[in-house]
Amino acid sequence: MTAYLPNMPARAVSAILDYCNYPEIQALRKTCRFLWLTIDHLLPEAHLSGLLIKTLKPNRIEIIMRFLKNHLLITYNQHEYGCNVTWSDGDDEWENFVSDIDFLTLFFKDFWILLKHQNGILQFFQLKIEVEIPGFCVNMEKVLRSKRNQLKVKDLDLTVSKASQIMCALPYLDPTLRLNMIWIIEPKRNERVLDLEEVVQLPQWKNSVEIEILGFTVCNSIEHFQHFKKAHVNSFELITGQEVLRMNEVIKMTSESGLINLPEDAMRHILEKCDFQAVQSLRKTSPILRGFIAENPPKSVISKLSVGVHDKIIALKVTYKGANSDDDDDDNYQLHVEYQQYKGGCKVHLVKSLTEKTEKIVAGENNLEVFNRDFTSLLGYQGAESLDQLFVDSGEVHTLPEITEKMMKKIAEQLTPALKVKKVNINSSDEEKILKVLDKLEPEHLEELVLESRTITFDVKWKKIGERLKEKFWKNLKVLESAGVLEVRIEELLHLNQLKMKSSVYGMNDITTMKDHFKDSYTNRNKYFSVIYPVGVPYEAHTMRAREMYCTLGDPRLVLLIAFYWGRVDMMFIEPSEVPLGRIVKDW
Repeated sequence: MTAYLPNMPARAVSAILDYCNYPEIQALRKTCRFLWLTIDHLLPEAHLSGLLIKTLKPNRIEIIMRFLKNHLLITYNQHEYGCNVTWSDGDDEWENFVSDIDFLTLFFKDFWILLKHQNGILQFFQLKIEVEIPGFCVNMEKVLRSKRNQLKVKDLDLTVSKASQIMCALPYLDPTLRLNMIWIIEPKRNERVLDLEEVVQLPQWKNSVEIEILGFTVCNSIEHFQHFKKAHVNSFELITGQEVLRMNEVIKMTSESGLINLPEDAMRHILEKCDFQAVQSLRKTSPILRGFIAENPPKSVISKLSVGVHDKIIALKVTYKGANSDDDDDDNYQLHVEYQQYKGGCKVHLVKSLTEKTEKIVAGENNLEVFNRDFTSLLGYQGAESLDQLFVDSGEVHTLPEITEKMMKKIAEQLTPALKVKKVNINSSDEEKILKVLDKLEPEHLEELVLESRTITFDVKWKKIGERLKEKFWKNLKVLESAGVLEVRIEELLHLNQLKMKSSVYGMNDITTMKDHFKDSYTNRNKYFSVIYPVGVPYEAHTMRAREMYCTLGDPRLVLLIAFYWGRVDMMFIEPSEVPLGRIVKDW
């Protein structure tokens, strides 16, 4: 009697299925109900050696199954009435249409069935999310989590654009099997910032052997990578000296070569990632590093630099580009050092927080000398040609005049036209001191100039500063604020985006000129002028004029607000909804 497969005992069918690969198992499953139920009960091994999933288009997913001797490519394409599925094994290709189901649902239904049959170790699992498909990551996480025995993988290759896409796969791999290699690649190599805060806490990450990250700038501590036997990361946003020193200890415990014995190229690359404070920490670790740093000064990139003096304390604050900070927060600095005069010497405070400081006494030098040495070294390590912001506070009223004079002089000496600055903020009432700093600035690079003072009155005129600005800076400035009186024609300032200043010469004609210019410049919605003039000049001349005027513009979505105060006029653009109820809006 001939034994047909459906009539065989389950053990015999199981033995036969052990010799079938996954496509053959699925083909048998569709032949009859007996095999359908038997296969779903036995779940024979799929014998996959590798798996590649790619999202190529918003409506297309590819999966490539690698077996020991062949492979199978399946493509899921969205169709108006369902999904087109194409199979290819390299020799033959066939196509099927499944109606009333979208491509994403069908793919994950098939993927769920595939994983039920895969209990062996995958040599590689590649997930390439080159195009983000809504719902893809959620479904991937759901299917991988539902697998009774977590997927075993040796090498993981992820092409992603953000950390959440990593988290849809990595946490659901078997953590008891060490990953030999993790690749994390940004598809467009655009060096976007990658935050791995959740990823680095995973046991799968901590048990991995090697890592390679390409196309990203990692914003997490380098110490999260110290357990790897080999790590290649394109870029870190910030590496501190303390982190490098701790890494050195790990290297010395696990390798015969310590940090100070690394090749020059490797050491130079490490120093390029260190800020000024980190470099100074490394200099103190050994004579070898001190000598190397002296011969090869590393270049940090300073974004914001603040120098101020209060009584007998000089404060130096620095922000580095790429650091974890808010560039718009003027109080957020990565380095904050205070130099205080102390018993014939200088007490140096490294301020770590509002409640935490470390201090050191430098004997035989005053605070100005110690500050000057550090300030000179700091600018010597500046690798870029430009600063985003420079803040100088002369400490007027609170500081002895001779200390202020010496500090401003030292700052001006170290600044050179080669060091271009975009935004400058100076707090001082002394015109000559301000000029010493202004004369060192590159006029074509300066976009914002703020001149403040704690003591200046309306009677103080900055004639020399006005002349210097007209000679060098007017055309390129976008923002100007001045505590002193500047006698400059309003026509020369109309190109500015923001203006806050005092004038002793402006009258109603100048205010009319400003109004006409604003009405022609409504495309610049952020434009704002605030001018202080001699008390009462335009206001007393037109006592019947409303305190606030609302003018129509060429854009119906905007209104020009002209606000008259006693001795000041403000002009800005607002939305119609901001006009008080009952106020008239017309073409004044």
